[in-house]
Amino acid sequence: YEIKECDWSSDVCSSDLNKKSFTIEQACSYSISSQTLSFDFEGGSGSFGVTAGSGCSWTAATDDSWIVITPTSGIAEGTITYTVEKNTDSSQRTGLITIEDQVVTVTQEAADVVAILSNDSTLGTVNGTGWDSVTG
Repeated sequence: YEIKECDWSSDVCSSDLNKKSFTIEQACSYSISSQTLSFDFEGGSGSFGVTAGSGCSWTAATDDSWIVITPTSGIAEGTITYTVEKNTDSSQRTGLITIEDQVVTVTQEAADVVAILSNDSTLGTVNGTGWDSVTG
């Protein structure tokens, strides 16, 4: 019998036992310190923690171009920094950051919309809580 010491940094250990090969994969579990992030239309930045078992690697990704994350991979514990870009659209938007089997939901308010309310040059902006108006 031959059993070799494993290097768990790759999450996989291979050996030869009685001339038969086998592979042992380390069971990894993951957790994150934030599951929801909310922003006004201006956007913003911040960070959250990722925890995985010793030697367990993780990858982080988003399909939303308005969310930028770094780093996109790590081993065991780490911190993901994110930037949410300004929303110039009149609709609220929702995006996702995925770290292995964990998901962070990112919600961002719609942009302010400028509208002419009447012919007397009264202007207003719609924001998340109602109308702001300026009379000129």
